[in-house]
Amino acid sequence: MTTAGRRGILAVVVAVALLAIGLGLAVLLTAAASTSRTLTSSPALAAGAPENDGIGIRYVTVEHRDMAAWLGILSSSDIAGTGFDPAGDSHSGTTVVDRAEGLAHAAPAPIAERDLVMAWFARILLVLSVAWVVIGMLSARTRLVRRPGAAAARATWLASTRPWRARESTLGMLALDRWLLFIVPVALLVATRAVQTSFFGGVHLAVVIGAWTVFALVLRLVVGRRSPWPVIAAVGGVVILRCLVTLVGLSFAGPGGSWSAFWTSPALRALYIAFGFALFVWAFVAAGWALSVQLGSRRATGGVLAAIGAGLAVPALVVALVGVRHTLTVWNAQLEPLPWSLARFLNIPGPMTVPDAAAWWLAAAGLLVAVVGAVLARPVRERVASL
Repeated sequence: MTTAGRRGILAVVVAVALLAIGLGLAVLLTAAASTSRTLTSSPALAAGAPENDGIGIRYVTVEHRDMAAWLGILSSSDIAGTGFDPAGDSHSGTTVVDRAEGLAHAAPAPIAERDLVMAWFARILLVLSVAWVVIGMLSARTRLVRRPGAAAARATWLASTRPWRARESTLGMLALDRWLLFIVPVALLVATRAVQTSFFGGVHLAVVIGAWTVFALVLRLVVGRRSPWPVIAAVGGVVILRCLVTLVGLSFAGPGGSWSAFWTSPALRALYIAFGFALFVWAFVAAGWALSVQLGSRRATGGVLAAIGAGLAVPALVVALVGVRHTLTVWNAQLEPLPWSLARFLNIPGPMTVPDAAAWWLAAAGLLVAVVGAVLARPVRERVASL
C-alpha cells in the first residue's frame, strides 16, 4: 500500500472517531434534556406545571434578574396570563418564567423579529459556500482550476480533506488565489457568526474572531520563514465546512426559530452536534498535519498546541478582566441556537453561579498548554562534531 493510501485510511479513521465522539455527546445531551425537570420553588407552582417535554422547560424560577436575562427573558410579557406574579411568587420572592409557548419564544424579542431576514441571509451564504466547495471539488479533477479563484477553492478542499497535500495544493498559485485563500474563510466566518447573532452579537464576534486571530498569529510565528499558505488552506477549508453546518441549521427559520424548526428534531440535533464537533476538532488536526510536512511531527504538534493554548488564554483573560457573569449574560443573550442557550433546557446553572475565578483558571490552563506547545515547537539545532 502506498503512503498516500495509508494516510487516507488514517484520515478516515480519525474522522469516523471524531463523528462517533460527536454522536456520543449528542446522546448525552439528549439524555440530560429528557431527564431535566421543571425548576420550582413552591408546591403550588410544582402542582400546576405541566410535564417536561424532554427539550423545553415550561416554568423556571430564578433568584436574580440577570439570570432571567440569561434565560432569554427580557420582559414580563412572557408570563402574561399565567396567573403568576412576574415580580416573584408569594413564597420565595423569586421570578417566575413561563415557557408555555415552548421553544418558539426561546430567542429574545429583538432577535426573534429578525429571524426571517436572518434565515434568508443564511440561505444565501449557504448557497455561496456550497458553490465554493463544489468548485474546489471539481477543480481537483478538471480544467476548471485554470479559472480565477478556482485554484483557491481547490486548495481549501484538498487541504481540508487531505491535509498532507496542503503544501502541494498551494504551489504555483497566483496572488489573487492566495488572497482568496485567506479572505473567503475569514469573511464566511464573520458573516456566519453575525447572522447567528442577528447582527446583535458584538461580544460573540469579538471572542470568536479574537480567538481565531490569536490562533492564526501563533501558527504564523511557528511557521517562520516557510510558506504559511499550506496551513492557511487547511484551516480555512475546515472553517468553511464548519460554517456550512451552522448555516444549515440557521437556514431553517433563522437564529431563534431554529430551536423549534431544527433543534427539536432528535436526528437533526444529533447530526448537528456530531458534525459540528468533528469539524471543530478536525481544524486542529488538519493544521498539525499540514505543518508536519514542513516542520516535522514534533514541531507541528507543538505549534498547534501553542496556538490552541494562546487562543484560549487571551480571550479568557479578557473575560476575566471584564467580568465573567456580565460577559456570559450578554454573550448568551446574543447567541442562538448553540452552544450557550442549550443550558436553558439542561438545568445548567446560570452565570450568577459561575465563579469569577473560572476565567482565570481557563487562562492559566491555556497558558500552560501554550508553554508546553512552545517547548515542543522549538527547533532542535544539530551539533556537528568536529573531527
